[in-house]
Amino acid sequence: MKQTPAQKLAQLRYRSRHYEKVKRREAYYRATHSEEIRQRNKAQHARRLYNMTINELFTMFEDQGYSCAVCGSTDAGYKDRWHVDHDHKTGHVRGILCCDCNTALKQSMTPAVLRAAIEYLEGF
Repeated sequence: MKQTPAQKLAQLRYRSRHYEKVKRREAYYRATHSEEIRQRNKAQHARRLYNMTINELFTMFEDQGYSCAVCGSTDAGYKDRWHVDHDHKTGHVRGILCCDCNTALKQSMTPAVLRAAIEYLEGF
């Protein structure tokens, strides 16, 4: 439910008058609900950046066989984090990648640049 302007003003006044109390309450909430907050932040991040739900991302990863879409590795790599590969211009999600493949692709890589890199490497 949206707050009215009067409610927002009242909330701001309360928070400014009871600053220390509000900070203690917020710190306590964060400490006792850290996992819930983490999951909510992940869901908001997925929706905002990729226009997908967490479940849709998990389904995509499941369809890939819980492995990297490029190399097929089941090891995420650095910090054990998987990366959502997406087109930075359109936002279209292409797949879930391991750290090494995500780093290799970079956001500025185009198919033409990749083909040139392959030709370069095959020359040796």
